[in-house]
Amino acid sequence: MKTTKSNVYKISCLAAFLTLFLSNTLMAELTSKDCMYKKNTICQKLITLRPRLDHKEAYKLSNHFHKISKKYKLDANLLISIAFQESSFKLNTVRKILGLIYDDDTETFKEMRLGSDFCMMQINTKNIRKMKLNVKKLLNNSAYCIEAGAKILASYKVLHSKKDKKWWTFYNAILESKRDIYYHHVSRHLKKITNKKSIRAVASK
Repeated sequence: MKTTKSNVYKISCLAAFLTLFLSNTLMAELTSKDCMYKKNTICQKLITLRPRLDHKEAYKLSNHFHKISKKYKLDANLLISIAFQESSFKLNTVRKILGLIYDDDTETFKEMRLGSDFCMMQINTKNIRKMKLNVKKLLNNSAYCIEAGAKILASYKVLHSKKDKKWWTFYNAILESKRDIYYHHVSRHLKKITNKKSIRAVASK
């Protein structure tokens, strides 16, 4: 009986030691590129919206969102929520639509799926031409992609923010009905990473 208690005690001590060791090892592995390091709130918000997002990738994106939102005087929470709605933070996202392309050999038009919106911020082909953006860079450079989206969002802020509290919904749609749907979706993401009062504040900024 004493031997049994002794073994249990030894096992308990060993388990406690391993727990402490693993905990210390994990803390030692945390670096400036981890979301838990120095309580990087933007990084943690990205993980809140997409839990399986790699922490190092989230850290890199958090720096981009912080710097770019500050540069264009946009609410970082809003920019993050729009990016998540558009692509779930997936940089190489391409939305395709069915279009027609002329075939010189057969001298007829053939149906083909064509890219219409690109990268994490889903930049439309019209804006790509207007802003003379590099499509390949949009799909491979997260900072370039986010900044392109921020420029577009900032332009809508200048045009509509004084008269329309939902000015940022123009980023996705023109029709009122579609803007209302977009407002509902993005607002859900905003609620997850901030409080309800902040949503009204974002709308008025």
